[in-house]
Amino acid sequence: MGVQGSAAHRGGTDPLGGVLRELGRRSRRERMYRARPVEGQPGPEGARGPRGPRGEPGPPGSAPDASVVTTGADGRAYRDLPVPLGGRPVVCAVPVASGGQHLVVVVEAADEHGVAVRVWGPGGHPAAGVDVHLVVHTAAPEAAG
Repeated sequence: MGVQGSAAHRGGTDPLGGVLRELGRRSRRERMYRARPVEGQPGPEGARGPRGPRGEPGPPGSAPDASVVTTGADGRAYRDLPVPLGGRPVVCAVPVASGGQHLVVVVEAADEHGVAVRVWGPGGHPAAGVDVHLVVHTAAPEAAG
């Protein structure tokens, strides 16, 4: 804002003065309409209710397939599962970084019979000779509707 009596103060052309004035008005307005806290203290917590009945056990899950695969020259690694999965696969793939390299693993294909992953190194280049820890589970069946 301009100093009282100066040209900026008289003309009202100081843009910062207008912003600060409006900000002050809004803050005063919000203070007037702010929700007031409810008076008094909250009461004591109620007693805990009885435990409900135990649910039915789910179907037995399949054992996960865990393995370590090594990428080829194109950065790809394949794992054929010894026993086909009974449903959709859930894949966990973790690269073993050596020398402080930042690596990214991408699952390119996964089905009941196998998994294909690709490892990318710095600069978006395929990483060859990298060990990848793979764990493959069967997804939980979808809930019926």
